[in-house]
Amino acid sequence: MEHLQLYIALLAALVVGLFLIRKITGCLVRIFITLVVLAIISWILTLL
Repeated sequence: MEHLQLYIALLAALVVGLFLIRKITGCLVRIFITLVVLAIISWILTLL
């Protein structure tokens, strides 16, 4: 159950982060940051 809560928290952080990035930055920077965030989240999930 703890893994599910961690996954939901990471997903919520990703959605909020992407929303803020979308409001602030341009398209290319947004794509780069999104790829970095997805890579970090996938790395964290492989450690579980």
